[in-house]
This record gives sequence, C-alpha cells and structure tokens, in this order.
Amino acid sequence: MKISIKTIIALFLIFICGIVIGSGGTLIVERAMIRRAIENPVRARMLFIHRIEREYKLTPKQKIAIRGIIEDETRQLAQVRLNAAPEMEKILIDARSRISSELGESQRAKFEPKFDKWMTRFRKIYYVETLDKASP
Repeated sequence: MKISIKTIIALFLIFICGIVIGSGGTLIVERAMIRRAIENPVRARMLFIHRIEREYKLTPKQKIAIRGIIEDETRQLAQVRLNAAPEMEKILIDARSRISSELGESQRAKFEPKFDKWMTRFRKIYYVETLDKASP
C-alpha cells in the first residue's frame, strides 16, 4: 500500500485544524461560563453545590452541612462586595474621567456608551445582589 506525501500532509493538516478548532471552542465556552458565573454568582454557587453533591456522593447530612457552609460564605462575600463597591466605583469613575480626557471627540463617543454598559454590569454584581438574595 503506497501512501503519497500529499495524503500524509493533508491528514496532518486535518489533525492540526482539529486541535485548533477544539482548543478555540473550549476557550470560547470557558470564557462564557466564567462571565456567567461572575454576572450571576447565586447560580454559580448552586451549580457548584450540585457538582459537589454528585461528584462526592454526599449523604443527606453532608449536603445540609455543605449548603450551610456555602450560604455562610455567600453572605460574607456579599458583605465584602457591598462594603468595597462604593470605593471601587469612585476609582472606576475617576479612571473613566481620565481616559475620556485623553480621547478625541469621536473616540469618546464610542467609549462612553461602552463604559456605561460596563458600569451597569458592575453595579448589578456589586449592589443588586443583596444579602437576602445571596444565599443559594
């Protein structure tokens, strides 16, 4: 059986393309999952709890204890975010002002709406999630 060099090169290129496409797809999915976890920490914690329950085959007693631990952690992190948010927002608004002053008029017109959208997401994450909503 004779295999030509062109066939070997074609198979090698198909193999490389598969690696690139698989890696790129994984990266895209991973980024989306991280973004969703950041934007919806309550859902992320619920998925984390379900994954732990399934992976470690927890007893009902362990499930209750771990859910309590996660709920406590959630409240503590929510409080840290609420305490830090005003200072963080001042820093971000100052950075916005400084960046805007460096931009031209057309650049600023594109930058401002994007920054507004980003600040809306920031406020949603840091202010909207109250301590009551923070528990899984």
